[in-house]
Amino acid sequence: MIVTTKQIVNKLPNNLKLTNILSEAITNSIQANATEIELHFDTIDVSLLQDVKQVKNITIIDNGEGFTDKNIESFNHYMSEYKQELGCKGIGRFTYLTLCEKVEVESYKNDSNIHFTFSVDIDAINPKKSENSDLLKKTKITFHNIQDRQVSANLNKETKEIINHFLSTFKFMVDDGKNLLIKLYLDDKYITTIEAKEHGTGFKDETFSIKIKSSHNEDFTISYKKKGSSIKGFYCADKRSVKRDSLGIKFRTANDSGLLFFVSSKFFDRTVNDERNEFDIKDKNNGFFDHSLDWDTINRKLFVNIDSICKSIGIDIEETNQKNQKESINSAPYLSYYIKKSKNMATSTEIIKEAKELFNADKEYIRNIKNKHKPDYEERLYTSNQAELAEYIFDREKIINDIKSDIENPNKKSNETIIHNKIMPRRTSNDDYTFYKENNLWLFDERFMIYSYAHSDDTINNILGLSDTDKNTRPDICIFTKSENDIKEIILIELKGSDATGEKNAGGLNELNKYTRKIKNHFEQNGEEVLIWSYLVTTLNPETKQEIEDFPGVKKTYTTKGELYYLYNENLNAITHILTLDTMVEDALSRNQLFLDILRGNK
Repeated sequence: MIVTTKQIVNKLPNNLKLTNILSEAITNSIQANATEIELHFDTIDVSLLQDVKQVKNITIIDNGEGFTDKNIESFNHYMSEYKQELGCKGIGRFTYLTLCEKVEVESYKNDSNIHFTFSVDIDAINPKKSENSDLLKKTKITFHNIQDRQVSANLNKETKEIINHFLSTFKFMVDDGKNLLIKLYLDDKYITTIEAKEHGTGFKDETFSIKIKSSHNEDFTISYKKKGSSIKGFYCADKRSVKRDSLGIKFRTANDSGLLFFVSSKFFDRTVNDERNEFDIKDKNNGFFDHSLDWDTINRKLFVNIDSICKSIGIDIEETNQKNQKESINSAPYLSYYIKKSKNMATSTEIIKEAKELFNADKEYIRNIKNKHKPDYEERLYTSNQAELAEYIFDREKIINDIKSDIENPNKKSNETIIHNKIMPRRTSNDDYTFYKENNLWLFDERFMIYSYAHSDDTINNILGLSDTDKNTRPDICIFTKSENDIKEIILIELKGSDATGEKNAGGLNELNKYTRKIKNHFEQNGEEVLIWSYLVTTLNPETKQEIEDFPGVKKTYTTKGELYYLYNENLNAITHILTLDTMVEDALSRNQLFLDILRGNK
């Protein structure tokens, strides 16, 4: 059965990168023993495109050996065996037609110049002699009418991709005493030259083997040199780079103290795909009876060797990884479990990004009811819940620091409204904040975070459902424990702004006593015992301190982070605490810091 060019092209991927296809042409030039190759990019002037240019035509010119009867015959046969010893797959020329409408070739054969055109409608090329022209020993290939392909405005991206693709080729060329110049032009303007000697010299080789069960070994060669500011490698086939390494070592090193490496093997030569942009290798084999070599096995053995090479040039991967991991845990301690689980060895930013992805994956997993009876469900539920609670502790530090910033900002004095809204927005109740993360009452005491019946800036009458004449009694925050129908303990909070005077503070104490009396009367007439605690948050300048200390029954004490006063009202059987916002915030920060230290592994 005859296979047509159109049928072959239709089976090829239509999203191949421009540089992948150009690499096929460059490879042909190299195999034709070219020492100089020119790449000319002809673009369309599109004013809307600034960083990239739309490509119209590409011309490749080399000074190689031209065409022979054998390679013309090969050109006409799909999956030709010609030059297979050089790693050729026999389909490279067909990939050209995924890029453009037609390919025009001008070259030479024996002592004559020849030319021919190749397109999806042409199944066999028929080179014709170019009459009345002097013999020009060069090959010129032009890709006409390229669709939907761009190049960078300065060809920087394309230059890097070509260098990366041919690193191993350059190395082997230099080993054989050869050199190659690849010159790039954009709209007839010379841009740069890639020289094989520049990129292919200075490599050292190390080998390692992987035993495939009891059958045989696969040998691998690492070619490396000290270069750049990172650890970067490529998997190669047939002396050509195919793809970036997947070891996950992404941290930065000092300039020119990094490692550049590529890995070659006959195993890679056998498993590279026809388009030369991927390998037919499983991520992990399918179990005990699957003897195929997978990426997991290759990379584990490769990492051991790269680690050893890095140590020899002064890079300690483990030490750097631990440092980055520690920085990641300090920055996001709530992700500690996932950071330690992550195999990423990049910067702390990259590690945290991957840890968040693992965390979110666990949350999605446990939310899917179909997973509830799977063996790992309980473990993932536990770890994700732990991380979510830890995230809450971490976010609390941000809230505390936000309040501290307001306090310390001379241009933004923390007045009563600012303080109030940071703790619990005015005119709201815990019906509006049923999720524990939205309740900031823990700033006073950890036990308040579980209270589900709290009111802010609401009247006692409205809270208790009373209808007496004293209907404007309104504490800043009134907290009833647990729920409306389960009340044993009540907390009242009165907030005073930064301009509070002794008179205002005295008024605040009287207000708290008034609220306490009204609430106690309501419950006691129904035979219920309640315990009421109250807080007056205010400023304490010397004059105010003196006035408070002169108040009958006031006692002075200290927390770990500041001083406070308390007053026991025997008649009401209630205790009132008087403290500053700074003391409240510092005490909350101290409590929260204990949790953070535990999360970061400092306790």
